[in-house]
Amino acid sequence: MKALFEPEIRLLQDSEGHYVLQATTPTPNSCHVAGETKVSPPPPPFQPGDQEDGASPLPGPRPMMVKLKIEEVDSDICLPYVKPVHHCVTLYPPSHVTEIQAIVMLNGEKLEEELLPLDSSDSSSEEPDSILGTEDFQAWLNLMPPGQPTLHVQGSVIFPDARYQASLQKSEQTEQGDTFVLNLDVERRTGIFPPVVTTRSVEFEQSGTDLERFKRVKVLLPGEKTINLTLHNLTLHKVFSDNVSRCRMKGEDEEEFRAFLDLMPPGEPTLRVRGSVQVASSGYQVSLQPKSKTSQDKTDKTLALELMLEPPENVAQPVISLCPVEYDQSGSETKELEHVLILRPGGERPIQVPIKEVN
Repeated sequence: MKALFEPEIRLLQDSEGHYVLQATTPTPNSCHVAGETKVSPPPPPFQPGDQEDGASPLPGPRPMMVKLKIEEVDSDICLPYVKPVHHCVTLYPPSHVTEIQAIVMLNGEKLEEELLPLDSSDSSSEEPDSILGTEDFQAWLNLMPPGQPTLHVQGSVIFPDARYQASLQKSEQTEQGDTFVLNLDVERRTGIFPPVVTTRSVEFEQSGTDLERFKRVKVLLPGEKTINLTLHNLTLHKVFSDNVSRCRMKGEDEEEFRAFLDLMPPGEPTLRVRGSVQVASSGYQVSLQPKSKTSQDKTDKTLALELMLEPPENVAQPVISLCPVEYDQSGSETKELEHVLILRPGGERPIQVPIKEVN
């Protein structure tokens, strides 16, 4: 994949002879999404006899312009990972058009511009990708009683339009040593469907006493691509002991927290702390509570907050879940603070977050 904000643009033809423009742009966080696509066909070229007195003739053939916009949504939590933003649009150029001018925009600024000829070898030698990308694939083995061990695999598949459906099926190569193998089957339906990038969720579940020997899951995609997953074991001990005392947070070390001082009137200065935590299952309650100064070996310029996790009474869905967490504190004393220290359960390494001012 290219560097951040460097789009990869391709012009291809599908089996019906339609031109398909695909663009994939790596972005640095989860708050970037595909925006509006604007297609502007040029006017017909000037023909002899069309010129009126005093009028300038129109130029010869000009390209069809396609603007692909990337938008940054306003959100309290932007998870810091490389997120590919996909655009896919089917084009119907008039007969006099010989080129496509593709422009990728971010917040009104041009990121990339390419002039793509319609008669290029790239547009006729390949089929458009049926799969633009995959997201959030994970696999776990539920060993909690009652019942037999159950294998769960789930994820999301991104398609260029809504005509595609996907499912996970047991592969004929089901066993490769300690690896369980699945096929991602793609169905392309006929008919008229919205030409918008579409995300489909896929799931697979199988029970059996012999599943405990597997340590990995491999998903075979069309086109010889694969997704390799580590198979996590979920037991009562892990859910209600290890994962209560340990949590994962998004970022460099699976963690993300940010803090800022809101100085905008009216009202007193307000410290706002925002973050997200990955826990072992759905139903967890997560909060931040101030820790008494007597129990912390820090200066008055650091506020210590304790991350509190309350597990659910029953694990309805034993799958890693993302829980947003926030903390606000108002008062003039917040202006003296420089850092927030997030103390995790179980005495694990704390997280120090610098405080930024917002005027």
